[in-house]
Amino acid sequence: MNNSANSNIFEVTAHDTLELYGDFVEGLGSELVLVLCGQAKGPGSQAKRALISSMEKLGYGMRPCAFATCELADGGQLGPSDAFTLVEGLDPLLVVAVDAAAARLLSQAYRVPIQPDGVFRLMGRPCLAFSSFEHMLATEDERQRAWALMKSVARSTR
Repeated sequence: MNNSANSNIFEVTAHDTLELYGDFVEGLGSELVLVLCGQAKGPGSQAKRALISSMEKLGYGMRPCAFATCELADGGQLGPSDAFTLVEGLDPLLVVAVDAAAARLLSQAYRVPIQPDGVFRLMGRPCLAFSSFEHMLATEDERQRAWALMKSVARSTR
């Protein structure tokens, strides 16, 4: 491992975490939001655009999201301890589980009950869990419900 003298401990840890789990993650490790999906293909393009746009509007900056899948197309999958290491290693300000499988994995990883379509905390970090974010985009009522949940994790501008 070659770490620059100008690196900080968070960058080094994120880099090391991506070395371990890079096949599961789309991102640089410096994003403020980690989106976790239970499906190998990850969220669809419409869902990704909606998440990125929403998180930008909620104060998480430009290009705010890293996307991680719980399983790979070749059959590899994250276990609870892997999910814990991934989240804590990347240390995002917000974790979003976009489906029930991702919420279940986080529940196992942190040993806390997680209700889909709700907001909760993991070791002090705000988290948002959807039963299926993609399905919520199908109707106006569900989109409004998803937006209301996301607004509850808006980043303070103070």
